[in-house]
Amino acid sequence: MIASTTSSIPSAGGGARLADEILAAVVFGAQDFLNRADWEPVLDAWLERLGRATGSHRVRVFRNLESAADGGLRTRITAEWRAPEVADLAAMRLEELTYSQCGCDRWPAVLAKGEQIVGSTADFAECEREFLRAQGIESVAIVPVFVRAEWWGFMAFGDCVSARDWSEPVLQALSAAAGILGAALARGEMEQRISASLAREQLAAEIGALLTDEPRTLDESLHRCSSTLVKHLKADVVRIWHMDDRGVLLRSSPAAGRVARPLPVQTVRVGEYGIGRIAATAEPEVWADGIPELWPGSLTAAEEERLRGGAGHPLTKDGRVVGVVTMLLRDRPTDAQLDSLASITDELALAIEHSRAQNAHRRSEERYRQLVEATVEGIVMHDRSGIIDVNPSITRLTGYTAEELIGTPAVDYISPKYRDLVNHYVRTNYQEPYEAEIVHRSGRVFPVEIKGSEFIRDGRRVRVPAIRDITERKKAERTAALLIEERTARETEERTRRQAEFLLEATQILSSSFDTSTTLRQLAHLAVRSLADFCVVTLRDRDQSEPAVVVHGDPAKQVLLEQAVQQWREHWQDRHAFERVQASGEAFLMPNITSADLDNMARDAEHRRLLGELGTRSLMSAPISIGGELIGSIVLVSSRPDRVYATEDLALAQELSRRAAL
Repeated sequence: MIASTTSSIPSAGGGARLADEILAAVVFGAQDFLNRADWEPVLDAWLERLGRATGSHRVRVFRNLESAADGGLRTRITAEWRAPEVADLAAMRLEELTYSQCGCDRWPAVLAKGEQIVGSTADFAECEREFLRAQGIESVAIVPVFVRAEWWGFMAFGDCVSARDWSEPVLQALSAAAGILGAALARGEMEQRISASLAREQLAAEIGALLTDEPRTLDESLHRCSSTLVKHLKADVVRIWHMDDRGVLLRSSPAAGRVARPLPVQTVRVGEYGIGRIAATAEPEVWADGIPELWPGSLTAAEEERLRGGAGHPLTKDGRVVGVVTMLLRDRPTDAQLDSLASITDELALAIEHSRAQNAHRRSEERYRQLVEATVEGIVMHDRSGIIDVNPSITRLTGYTAEELIGTPAVDYISPKYRDLVNHYVRTNYQEPYEAEIVHRSGRVFPVEIKGSEFIRDGRRVRVPAIRDITERKKAERTAALLIEERTARETEERTRRQAEFLLEATQILSSSFDTSTTLRQLAHLAVRSLADFCVVTLRDRDQSEPAVVVHGDPAKQVLLEQAVQQWREHWQDRHAFERVQASGEAFLMPNITSADLDNMARDAEHRRLLGELGTRSLMSAPISIGGELIGSIVLVSSRPDRVYATEDLALAQELSRRAAL
C-alpha cells in the first residue's frame, strides 16, 4: 500500500481539538511573522509550538534548490525542531540531496500540485519507507509551501513513536501553517529585494562618485572600486582586471579583501585560465562549491584562505569586453551578492573606459607638449582677444618671454608691410603655407613661413600658426639663383665658343676644296661630330630633291640610314609635308618627334622599323640658297634624349647652310 494524499486520509478522534491547538500556534506565528521586521529568530519557537500542538517529534522546513547537474531537483533543510526524547539522526537527511537519491521521485509532482503526502511509514512505497525509517519516522504529514503561487518547498511533521492517522481538520490547520510560512517568506523575499535594490543603488552611487572624483591612475581607480565592492558585497576578495589596448592581455589591479596575504598584480592572456576564459566567452560564471584556477597560483591562494565560492563577470562597453571582475567568498555566493555584482558591471566597465580615456588624453597632451616644446617651429595659440599660449621656440624667434607675449595681439609682431596679408589669411582661415616677416625685439626684421589652422577650444575659435624662420633658406635661394645665373652665363659663353669654333672649322672645310661632293661630305661629318647623330644633305635637280650626302655618326647604323633615306626618296618624292616645307626654302624645327610622327613618315612597316632603330628624336632642316634660289638643304637629326634641338640650334644650322651656299 502506498501512503495517501489528503483526499484519502480518514479523520481521527480528537482531530478538532488538535486542529484548534494547531490553529492557535498558527495565530501565534502569524502575529510574529507578519508584525515583526525580523521574524526568523522566532521560527524555531514557532516550529516547537507546532510540533507540540500536533504531537509530532520532528518538524522540518525544506527548501527546493536549483536542479542538480543530472537534472534532478534538490532540497535542503532550512529549519528543524525535534522533541528532546528523539535522537539526532543527522547522518541521513535530505540536505543537498535530490529527491531521486532519497527514493522520493513522486514527491515533487504531488507537492507542486498543492497536495499533501501523509500516512504511516508502513504504507509508503518501499524506497520511501526505507528513507523515512532511516530518519526514525513512523508516521508523517508533508505539507507544500508556496511563495507567490510558486512551489517553494514543504513542511514535514513526523511521529517517531507510532503510526497514526492525520485527520482532515489537522491537515487543514497544517495547510494554514504552511500558508503563514509562505506569506512570511514572500514578505521576506520582497524586503530582501527592496534592501538589495537600495544596496545596489548605494553601491552604484559610490562607484559613480569614484568615477567623478579627481583623476587617478587606472589601478588606483579600480582598487578603490574593489574596496567598495568588498564592503557592500561582504566579499572576501574582489579583483578587477582590465584589458590592454590590443585586446590580448588582462592585467589585474591591486586586489581588495579580507585575506592574510596580498595578491600580486598579474597578467593573464585572453582565453587562458578562468579570467581569460570569461573574457574570451563574454559569459559570467558562478562557483557555488569550489573555485577553478582563475589565474596562476589562484588554487593555492583559495586553499590557504579557505575560499569556497564566488563569481566572475565580463565587463563590456559597446559590445566589447574591457575587463573582468571576480568576487571570491569563504561561503556560497548568495543571490543578493550575485545580483549586486551583476548590477555594477556597467559602472565598472565605464570606470575602465573612463580611466583609460583620461590616461590616453593625458598621454596625448604630454606627447603634444613634448613635441611642441621640442619643435624648432614657433607655435602660437591665439584668438581675437590675443595670444593664449606659446611654445619656447617662439620666444627664441621674437626675443620676448612667454609672459610678455600672452595677452597681446599676435599681429603686433608681424612686419607692418605684411600685417594686412596676415589679417586676411586669419579671417579667411587660410591653411596653406605663406611667407611674411617678423620684427624681433631688437628691431631686426627676418623672413618667416607661416602655416595656420583653426579649431574649437572651450567653445572658442582658436587659431594655431606654426612659424618657421626661413632666413637661411632665403640666403640659400639667393645663392642658388646667383649660381644659376653664373652657370647660365658660363653655358652661354661655352656654347657661343663651341659654335664659333664649329663655324670656323666649317669655313675652313668649305674653303679647302672646290669639289662640292667632297666639301659637303666633310661638312656632314663635322655636323655629326658636333651637332647631330646623323646628317642628310640634299641638292635640288629640276625641282626634285636628291640626297647628296648621307652620314651617320655610328658606322654600324650607316647602312640603316641609307636604306631609310632610299625608301623615303622612292615613296615620298615631294609629296610629304616635310618635303613641301623644304621646297619652300624655309627652315623648320621638330624638337620632339613622337611615335605618331614616325608612323606618318614611314612608307610601310619595314620603313617604320628602320626609323625606329635609328632612334629619331629631334630634327631640324635649314635651306641652302644662292642668290635667292634654293639649291638644297641640310637635315640634322638627334637620337639622344639629352640633345633636343631649340631655336638657337636652328640658327646655327642656318648659319652653316648659308656658309655652305657661299
